[in-house]
Amino acid sequence: MLNEENNYKNVGDVYSGFLGLAANFQAVADQYILMAELMGDLLEPTANADVEFWYIYRYKASNGNPEVDPVKFYTIIVNANDFFSHALKYNEENPNAIAENVYLGIMSCAMTFRVWAYLSIVKFYGHAYYFHDLVASLTDISQFKKMEMDELIPELISYLEEGYQGINAFNALNWNDILSNGDYSWNRHSVNPNALITELALWAGDYEKTINEGIVAVTRQGVIGNPDNTTTKYTLNSVYGSANWKNLFNGSYTITDNEAFTVVPFSFSNKQVNRLQYY
Repeated sequence: MLNEENNYKNVGDVYSGFLGLAANFQAVADQYILMAELMGDLLEPTANADVEFWYIYRYKASNGNPEVDPVKFYTIIVNANDFFSHALKYNEENPNAIAENVYLGIMSCAMTFRVWAYLSIVKFYGHAYYFHDLVASLTDISQFKKMEMDELIPELISYLEEGYQGINAFNALNWNDILSNGDYSWNRHSVNPNALITELALWAGDYEKTINEGIVAVTRQGVIGNPDNTTTKYTLNSVYGSANWKNLFNGSYTITDNEAFTVVPFSFSNKQVNRLQYY
């Protein structure tokens, strides 16, 4: 057990806090896929499926169904709020410890994790409890404002654009700056802010913004390791023709880079597993 007062004492602690937030994002990936695909008729349960999946498929899942428990989504938000508070304080007290571009990058990436979690919650459940506060446990969140989708979506757009403590969500993070492993494919682990705000604008009914942000997302995602470069990624071409489209699902994310906005990798060699393998 690490007490709060003993954490965020050095740069490594800040990076560990950020990587922990990324781990929260990874932890909800299989639940998100199962819920979204079952509710979207992209997966269909079989006779072997647990009854909980049939309830989701029929839009009859209740609070007693563990497969629709929002706790992992809110865990991202709680830990993002905690990370923002402590990383900001550390940077103020140690202004030269973290390079500015790295500091802005991890803060922006954390913002997109938080907004993605809120967007997921409100799409699945129709409302969300919105808060910036630090909370000791998830049992405290019901005290905060309950927001429906029509109210929350503009708040999330404003948050991405106006940011947190003067930092917005559009600072690119080169993950190699914190991992020092030379593997630029890690840059796909961030939630693409332009793709995220494109979907938010679509939910808001702002179609001009949807188009403008969507064009930025598909033309300026950038060469891996150099996010500011214009690229032709995500354009329609023959790369996934002749049945090669299946590589999107059964290949390593490093070979599907042309189509990958955001990746949640699982490595068997690192003892990382998800339930999709089991199912």
